[in-house]
Amino acid sequence: MNIGDKIRLLHSKEEGIITKILPNNMFEVEIEEGFGILLHKSEIVAISPEEERRFGNKTTSFVKFGQPQVTANPFEPIQEPKLMAQRGLFVGFLPFNDNLLIVHFINNTDFDLLFSLGIEKTYSYKGIIASIIAPKSAMRVHEVELKEFENWGTFVWQCLFFSTHTHKIKLPFTKKLRFKAKSFFNHQKELPILSKKGYVFQLDENVETEQKNIELIEVTDKEITLQPSPETLSTKKTKTQSKQLTLEAKHEISETKHKTLEIKHKSSEIKLDAQKLREEMLEKKTCASPHKVLSYIKPPKREIDLHIEALTDRYDQMNSQEMLELQLKTFERTLQEAIAVGMPEIIFIHGVGNGKLKQEIHKLLKQNKEIKGFEEAQREKFGYGATLVRIK
Repeated sequence: MNIGDKIRLLHSKEEGIITKILPNNMFEVEIEEGFGILLHKSEIVAISPEEERRFGNKTTSFVKFGQPQVTANPFEPIQEPKLMAQRGLFVGFLPFNDNLLIVHFINNTDFDLLFSLGIEKTYSYKGIIASIIAPKSAMRVHEVELKEFENWGTFVWQCLFFSTHTHKIKLPFTKKLRFKAKSFFNHQKELPILSKKGYVFQLDENVETEQKNIELIEVTDKEITLQPSPETLSTKKTKTQSKQLTLEAKHEISETKHKTLEIKHKSSEIKLDAQKLREEMLEKKTCASPHKVLSYIKPPKREIDLHIEALTDRYDQMNSQEMLELQLKTFERTLQEAIAVGMPEIIFIHGVGNGKLKQEIHKLLKQNKEIKGFEEAQREKFGYGATLVRIK
């Protein structure tokens, strides 16, 4: 059983939706909107989507003796309806209280939908749920808090359509939603299917789900043959050439080894002061190594702009915490480069803002043993928005 599955209690007539999966085979089940109870796996049974299609909400699998069952005949053939709704996938945020919002996935089409929901942040992605949602239905998939609005991240939806009815092929699609406060609260309206007021966003709007030209590959009897294809012949030819090159290379290696043995034999006749030679070689290596190391590191500029607009073009898709992480990583990397190449000083332009970035930078500088000191940089030029770092 998964979150969002409809269930029925074994020992009563109540039905509900699984909202949380807990340890020891325990489930949190929402019996009515906002009212949840804890139940063991042995106390509930999943409701099949096929049962809902045939009997609707009137059907119950557990009927007391002597009570009449629903008159619907399960053996009566179902007439295949035409697909009417091609579009209509929504995500709805339904207020539970002043802080908590319940996230519902709404399928207002005639397709069964295989879907997944994940949360993407700057350096990570976490899957939340993967399930199948029936046509003309809604499923509770997640919950978020308004006080954590800036840290929600990006909602990533992946959807795959299915239906046994005749229809045009529909392409699967991926849709990313990242919310800003102003646009989010302007989308308040009634949620489809649920008929309750919340915040609604359509997923399949401006999404290409119909493939116009699908490549058709026809296989005929003439194509099924034991004759190698031109690609196969070309591959065999390439392998043959590779073998020849390998043999030639081995031959050259053999000759090289032979010449090396001759050189060793001749050098054995010459007396060398090995200890003196070793000392000279070590002395040369010691002198050369710092210059070689420095040559691989490109000195950074003397003034480093840490404003988020100077670091990335995707800042409009980042929350304040993600921006701060990127700015601090850039600061630490650049500072290490400046220390490595022996720069005497470097200026970091962090701006004024709320002072959080400046505070974190000064905290890191105090902990770095390679730093001689730091101070406000040229107030007439930068005001209080830059720090001059002096390196030992």
